[in-house]
Amino acid sequence: MKPADAEKIAAKYWKEDSVFLHHTGDMFGIGCSAYSLDAINKISHLKMRDDNKGYIVLIPHLDWLHENGFKIYPSVQRLLTQYWPGNLTMLLHNTKEELEHLAMNGKIAFRVPSSPQLCDFLTEIGVPIISTSINLSGMPYLTTLSEIKQKANLWFDFAILPDRGTTNKEAQPSTIMDIEGNSLKCIREGSLPYYEVRNSFAKSLILFVCTGNVCRSPIAEYLLREKIKKHDLPFSVASAGTLRDYKSGISLFSGQLLQEAGIDSSMHASQPVTEKLLSESWIVLTMEKSHKDELLSRFPDFGYKIFTLSEYADMEGNIDDPYGKELEDYQRAYAEISTRIEKIFEKIIKEGS
Repeated sequence: MKPADAEKIAAKYWKEDSVFLHHTGDMFGIGCSAYSLDAINKISHLKMRDDNKGYIVLIPHLDWLHENGFKIYPSVQRLLTQYWPGNLTMLLHNTKEELEHLAMNGKIAFRVPSSPQLCDFLTEIGVPIISTSINLSGMPYLTTLSEIKQKANLWFDFAILPDRGTTNKEAQPSTIMDIEGNSLKCIREGSLPYYEVRNSFAKSLILFVCTGNVCRSPIAEYLLREKIKKHDLPFSVASAGTLRDYKSGISLFSGQLLQEAGIDSSMHASQPVTEKLLSESWIVLTMEKSHKDELLSRFPDFGYKIFTLSEYADMEGNIDDPYGKELEDYQRAYAEISTRIEKIFEKIIKEGS
């Protein structure tokens, strides 16, 4: 389904009590308006569930929570910014009367799905939906269209599905997390490992990326890490390169310039960008637009968290690669990176408060 089709499907099929088939980007689900008790009761009856409590509520974007009066603490905000859209479900204290029928112990399970088509549809209909697996309660999920057509075809009023290639991937349930005081509690471990989400909650990872991870991104990494350490902020820092099979320590001049600033980078070892590293990162900042474009091409699911260093610092321009050049070229790159790190640090001080 093309994004433009969301408007057509909504206009043609959507009703307040509609029950429909969809794909979250990770697995098939059955859904309806989160505000329609009739439709929710119908889904519970089809699944042979005893009650309507605990259904996951899908929303189109993180800002929906703020627009609807939900209080999000900075640590939770960073976590949701890192993993939404995606396969993380978060329990939040309910402040919306219209959703009280779905609350368990005063909390609602929210998620922004990774399917851009479904998010477009949610924006178009203007209401959140519940989403749950297609199965009888306690029985295995139906994970393919052929199974759904064979065993549950009469459950739905209509379907809203992306391209077949997206729906053919292995079904992955979301990881469900809850906040208890300052601690994160895992309710269900799905495709996102609990340890990864827990680590991200404790310290949000900022990742810098250049080509070989020996000149520019290590400078940014060590400069920002030093500032974060001095101010005891809840962030961690790393760097990586777009080259896939390259191993080296920091370049001589980059290490020298950091040493002159009182920063020891002698233990630095370059590493390549990986899907796992991007998943673990809160934001990803590249030295050049070409690095950003390459990451968007290789890892499109993480596009929402990838920026150039300059654009995130509200500045312009690439940081030119000094590799193999003179000390003056390294000094120029160092100065440009340092200026941008100052701007970024001002932003993350607010994020950490």
